[in-house]
Amino acid sequence: MQLNRLIILTFFLNLSSCASLDMSNATKQTAGQPKLSQPKYKTIWVPDKIEGDRYIEGHRVHIIEEAGRWLSE
Repeated sequence: MQLNRLIILTFFLNLSSCASLDMSNATKQTAGQPKLSQPKYKTIWVPDKIEGDRYIEGHRVHIIEEAGRWLSE
């Protein structure tokens, strides 16, 4: 019983630490940095299909048509 409590406590501590990560600095631009354009992409839906003995559930596929580029100011 004590081991179960310890496992659950560890799980929730790890979950809460992951949820509190601050990723806002990853996209911020600082003075002097060139800007980066948004990439152009399209999303297509691949329907459910059966290949031999495998069932592949429908899913989205994202295709990059034009990568992001550095922009001159």
